[in-house]
Amino acid sequence: MAEPRFEHEVAVWHEGVANGRRLWDFDGGAIRSEVLYRSEHVMLGRYAVQPWSSVWRETDIIRSGPLLAFTRTPVEIEQPDRDPVIADHTCAVLHNAHREYRRRPIDARGERTLWLSLSAETISDILGVCLDDPSCPFGRSDVPVSAGSYLLGHAVARRLSSGEAVDEIEAEEILLWIADEVLHAGEALGFGRHDARRESTRRAHQEASVRMRRFLGEGFRRPLSLGDVARSAFLSPFHAARVFKQQTGMTIHENLRTLRIREAMERLGDGEESIAQVAREVGFASHAHLTDAFGMHFGVPPSLVRRDPMGAARRLLADGQAD
Repeated sequence: MAEPRFEHEVAVWHEGVANGRRLWDFDGGAIRSEVLYRSEHVMLGRYAVQPWSSVWRETDIIRSGPLLAFTRTPVEIEQPDRDPVIADHTCAVLHNAHREYRRRPIDARGERTLWLSLSAETISDILGVCLDDPSCPFGRSDVPVSAGSYLLGHAVARRLSSGEAVDEIEAEEILLWIADEVLHAGEALGFGRHDARRESTRRAHQEASVRMRRFLGEGFRRPLSLGDVARSAFLSPFHAARVFKQQTGMTIHENLRTLRIREAMERLGDGEESIAQVAREVGFASHAHLTDAFGMHFGVPPSLVRRDPMGAARRLLADGQAD
């Protein structure tokens, strides 16, 4: 994402990626950025900001090409001339090149983000259009991310960061598949589509959605009711449910369940807790409840994702469940 102030090279860490692994550690260790994969068309990296970092008080800038940011911890993102959005497990934030933005913390862990930067030619090929401004292809701030794309991104990032041998063609194909799926989801929602509702109503609904998504991002691990979520936006349960669905394309229940399931996937990748422990920590009643929900969401069991994430990704693609 932002270009680091201090940089050091690390030896090539697996075959097939000529540039090797690039790590940056700055702001007194409060910010860590790492490039996991780089080719002519795509670049994948991850970015972590500790809650005490000074960057929360500053305006940041995208110094690479246009990118998709998949946050692993909820954070509020505000770009100039756009409404603020809550970035969480359910969506990708779209950043145009060389554009400023600000972040505000929601999760006590700070920010953990996986990002995918794309060349202008790749974006043009995916959308099937000639871009008027290659540095600024995105007319909206965020788009939903399917279960398939989320699992594939998790799997390829884990493999690339593990130091194990990686098939470069497979890795790039998966990254391009994710980009295609996410950008076409945004196209379906309408990049830059004009909202015909009165501006005051549109803004009120958008602000209510941000308040509810912030509340869910902060509290999804504990038991919540529809009334709890509605009160966070000063709405009745009926209006909260309607506004949330209009603004996000998901019901409140779907959003809450997705946050819990995808947080469970991140914890499973750490490998330090049992599946039963993970279930309790993210808000599920039991190991069985998480296993059932996880299987319905991703099409594969959590035990397979923990043991062999790339195997789970290949199975998902072979079964066509990533579509």
